[in-house]
Amino acid sequence: MNPIEILNSRYLPKLQAYADQLRQRHPTFVVNTGCVPVGSATPFQGYQAYLSCLRLECADEEPNCVDIVILVRDLPGRSKLCSLDVSWGGDGIAPVNGIDLLTEEIEFTPAALTVIDEAIPRLQEHLDYCLLQWEAKYPKGI
Repeated sequence: MNPIEILNSRYLPKLQAYADQLRQRHPTFVVNTGCVPVGSATPFQGYQAYLSCLRLECADEEPNCVDIVILVRDLPGRSKLCSLDVSWGGDGIAPVNGIDLLTEEIEFTPAALTVIDEAIPRLQEHLDYCLLQWEAKYPKGI
């Protein structure tokens, strides 16, 4: 199984469809999706599919982004699903916690795809909750 092909062909379209919904429900956010390599200059080699929500102009204490991330590591060797989460960017004060749906890394096999498929609705639900809480704590005009 090629994780790069699977993230690009199976999961990026799902994230893109969800991004279209988020743009309608949360128009004060910029919503981006993509698949990118990570860790190229480090021993941690990986590839991730993501959906990122951000506001371009924020108050100092406001978060800079919140993301859904599906991350696979060790692409040159035995690949492992190592992140399946909703996480906040490093800046600002997050109004609620993110979530990580993996308790440990799992080998990137068909069983991992089942884990991802079952996790996506929970990740989407939590991301929407995070955006609602962000809007409530840091309101902006449209």
